[in-house]
Amino acid sequence: MPETYVFADRRPGQGTHAEMVGYLAEVLDPFTQQRLAPLIRLGAECLEIGAGAGTIALWMAEQGAKVTATDLEPQHIPEHPGITPWRHDITTDPLDSGRWQLIHARLVLAHLPNRVQVVEKLARALTPGGALVIDEFASGGWARCVLAAPDRVEAQRLFDTYHAALTSIMAAAGTDVEWGRNAHRVMTDTGLVDVDTYLGGARSWGGGEAGCLLPHAMTTQMRDKLLQHGMTETDLGQFRELLLDPRLTILSSAAISTVGRAPTR
Repeated sequence: MPETYVFADRRPGQGTHAEMVGYLAEVLDPFTQQRLAPLIRLGAECLEIGAGAGTIALWMAEQGAKVTATDLEPQHIPEHPGITPWRHDITTDPLDSGRWQLIHARLVLAHLPNRVQVVEKLARALTPGGALVIDEFASGGWARCVLAAPDRVEAQRLFDTYHAALTSIMAAAGTDVEWGRNAHRVMTDTGLVDVDTYLGGARSWGGGEAGCLLPHAMTTQMRDKLLQHGMTETDLGQFRELLLDPRLTILSSAAISTVGRAPTR
């Protein structure tokens, strides 16, 4: 039986899940906004799956869209006249067919065992010509990611060790680490048309900046699992120190975004 969602640890007082969501927004929102901007229309009905802190839902609403923002814990979604928060489980709860002109899901479907069926469900929920957008991190993003460090070879070793443990954790949870690339085929097989995949969003981050604080927060939240999957206490401590070192510069993982449209007839 696969484990639950990898990043679901929200133990009281830990605070790292909220931090992680905030760093993810800082790292990924510019890329996501770039992909969604051509698809936003004034008054368009939009559905944001797994809205989290709601930064993209808020941005869409500020562009004049009517946004339904779903999450298992929607209390973190910001208030805005254009946003309707909705507690909803995309894997089991019903979804209106033919309703939304734009549906967006970021860093959600890779973790769902029935991800292919969810894509089919989302495709049915689109209006004719409506667009489904799926964003994920591209696999292999930590390979040769260290651009500068006090000891570049040792720094890359720590990143490689962390990534190997994280990949093992995700595999045990049933996560498809190649989902970013697989989404194109699944959308096409589902009957969506004009399917387009774009890779981008990678940029340099210094130690103590959002691109490094994201894995720093993850090492706090996932400490026990990382130790169970190959990291040592020493490596974990050194890695966390490195992520705060201003002498470190890394190239963050690229994001991979796939857009598919419902046929117009």
